[in-house]
Amino acid sequence: MVFNDFNADPIATLKPVFDCLRNAAGQERCEFYKDEWNGEWRKFSTQLPEDAVQSLEIIEGSPLAEYGDKTSLVVNAVTKSGLGQKPYGSVSLDAGSFATYGENATFGMGNQKVGNFIALNSSRTGRFMDSPEFAPLHDIGNAMQIFDRTDYQPDENDTLHLDLGFARNWFQIPNTYDQGFAGQDQRQRVLSWNIAPGYVHLFGSTVALSVSP
Repeated sequence: MVFNDFNADPIATLKPVFDCLRNAAGQERCEFYKDEWNGEWRKFSTQLPEDAVQSLEIIEGSPLAEYGDKTSLVVNAVTKSGLGQKPYGSVSLDAGSFATYGENATFGMGNQKVGNFIALNSSRTGRFMDSPEFAPLHDIGNAMQIFDRTDYQPDENDTLHLDLGFARNWFQIPNTYDQGFAGQDQRQRVLSWNIAPGYVHLFGSTVALSVSP
């Protein structure tokens, strides 16, 4: 994820996803957080399920050469893996106001050569987007994300992985009172897919080749 808009504050651009604090020494620390029903960013339905993220690193200024010709801000997200892991997973249920509820599940397992990790999230609410009225009118929506990562390590120097992602949402466009009385009924659905293969070869303890088409 890269932002190259020099007329905008890149950290401010990430505000819906990252909470960034700067201490007295000028060092900035950013944390990923979940704003479950901020429809202004959820409506695009392309975000990675938060349960699939192992770690996040934000690189400001001039990124290293390994990130190519990126010149502004790089967010390096490392996803969870089942390689070399005993079976593990999690299940959680969420509920809140505006008839909001959600389900989240993860599972991963593997051995020294093959591993798989999968994360599934789904949610529904009666206030999917910011409503123009105090009370949400015609504002029901739901979303679902699926992420799957498969790793194959034939030897200690070579690793192949394949990331698969699917996301969808469906939501109503909020009405004003006048639009509701007029019978306006606008809806939208978004579908997105992601296929990301990768290969890493270690030439030694300090040199590696990484290919991500």
